[in-house]
Amino acid sequence: MSNTRMGEDLSSPDMVETEKEPFPPEETLEIIKVFVLGKRSREKGKEIYL
Repeated sequence: MSNTRMGEDLSSPDMVETEKEPFPPEETLEIIKVFVLGKRSREKGKEIYL
């Protein structure tokens, strides 16, 4: 799985130069929620919704 969105290159110094994060914090939290709930769903053997 890639850590970048399509067409986005995080190896460039843009983030350092602009001091702007490549993804909004809300989007990062949403992705983490999906992974955590996916793990819980697998452990419990049932669907879990956001």
